[in-house]
Amino acid sequence: MNQKFNTEWIVRLPEAGSANVDAVVVYRTESALNAGGEPSGIKRLWVAARGDEGGGIVGAFSAVASFDKNFNIENIAACQQPFPEGDDFESSENCEMLTESDLQALGELWAKVDELTASDPDADDPFVAKVSVPDGEDFVASEGWDPDDLLEPVSEEWQLILKF
Repeated sequence: MNQKFNTEWIVRLPEAGSANVDAVVVYRTESALNAGGEPSGIKRLWVAARGDEGGGIVGAFSAVASFDKNFNIENIAACQQPFPEGDDFESSENCEMLTESDLQALGELWAKVDELTASDPDADDPFVAKVSVPDGEDFVASEGWDPDDLLEPVSEEWQLILKF
């Protein structure tokens, strides 16, 4: 079976020049490839997100979505935990869909979140970027970041950003 994996990320600030981070999202897609080797749609999606919920609270969100042969969402399993283990998803409607490789992929995405940002609830600035944000910008993103890759396929059935 032909497949292609892409991992993309964005770190958003509440405003240009801010010391704090508003949200960080890292996602990985597994694309099915057509006979020519070009992506023809998303088969599986993994998401790790951390965001400022207000009042100094930094929340976390992990999710895995699977898609059917027509590239429509089939199932979503989600939890409000970073570095989730299988039982963290027990309250999720589709926790039975998760595999060990899903949990491994989420662990890799959370490692990237920690590479991009620091979160310390006891610090004056509890959620900060560890990457340089260009002057005058309120975000920095990976070269291939395209919100349509992530948001378009899931927009009708799942709100990614949630409260972030």
